[in-house]
Amino acid sequence: MKKVTIIFAMLAMMGIGAASAQKTVHFSLRAGGLFPQNRFAQASGDYLSGNGLNWGVIDYSNKGGAGMGLTFGMQVKFDIKSVKGLGILLGVDGMYNALNADVNAFYEDQVDAMDLPPIQYSMKMPVYFNIPAMVGVGYSITPIPNIGFYAEAAMGANLRFITNMVETTYDQSLNQETVVTTEFNRNLTFAYRFGAGVIFKDKYTLGIDWYNLGTAKLQGLQHTEINGVQQVGSPVRYRAGKITPVNVALRFGITF
Repeated sequence: MKKVTIIFAMLAMMGIGAASAQKTVHFSLRAGGLFPQNRFAQASGDYLSGNGLNWGVIDYSNKGGAGMGLTFGMQVKFDIKSVKGLGILLGVDGMYNALNADVNAFYEDQVDAMDLPPIQYSMKMPVYFNIPAMVGVGYSITPIPNIGFYAEAAMGANLRFITNMVETTYDQSLNQETVVTTEFNRNLTFAYRFGAGVIFKDKYTLGIDWYNLGTAKLQGLQHTEINGVQQVGSPVRYRAGKITPVNVALRFGITF
């Protein structure tokens, strides 16, 4: 984590230093959908057939089980006057991925099977949040009036959050509620992206980006409470697989 922080700080200073001598600045906002790729999108299992869930949040499979999501970000481009269309990029994005259909279906079947009198059973599933901040370069051309094209590449650091997973079991016959909460550590990782798209009227963009947000082992703490009282020996350390968030982003943007 310390190395990633140092690398990103150096890149940011390089970007700011290179941009400080420029006069033309373009600020843009971008929003769109996320489509997880590779192992980040994978998970497998069938509760009803007895096949356990193969998912990196609960085992060591390194499968993220992520579903489609949303992204919103902002970017500043500082023109390099000596090369028309070339600029230094500074940007930050917020990314949200829910879980995919396979993971949701597994736990829906589990809840249906276990939520039977006198037991009340529920699961609160985690979701992914990523905040990559990057420095890079961008190049654009306008071969015909009002229509242009751009390409970008950037690298930096990503801050990853995974929300809590909470399993609640209430036994009516004993008047006893057991809550198992798994808290996941935050991670700072090296990240990079490549992107390209179309520019309309020098203001609107429609682009596609490929993001690799870095690999980090999933660790945290697991708390067990019975009727609101934390149990002896709780919390315990929690370890699972190495998750690598990889997303393709399809985004619409506005430049001011």
